[in-house]
Amino acid sequence: MSSAETRGGVTKRIGCAIARTLAVRRLFSLLTTASSPLKEIILIIEIHHIISGPVMIPTRRGGMKLLFGDEIFFKNKTAGASSYWVCKRKVFGCRATIQTYGDMIVKVKGVHSHH
Repeated sequence: MSSAETRGGVTKRIGCAIARTLAVRRLFSLLTTASSPLKEIILIIEIHHIISGPVMIPTRRGGMKLLFGDEIFFKNKTAGASSYWVCKRKVFGCRATIQTYGDMIVKVKGVHSHH
């Protein structure tokens, strides 16, 4: 099953997982504008159900980047088997972070400020 998304008058075919991710992003943007104490809990639950897991991408300098959904995170620090990742747009004020244990996501904090 695929979905169509129109951007600038051009229709693009989008896979089912990407279409769901876009729908969830729209939901998150609505939640972030509303004052709801449950928005972070809903964010974690929705991400858990929609995205199967993180994808590690090698960097040019031999490090790793984390692709989660459609956002890229850079490794901030490592403590034992835990790694802490920050959004690549942190320099622009985004406070979204991820904690991984091995290759499994254990915590997602914050909402991206650039959506």
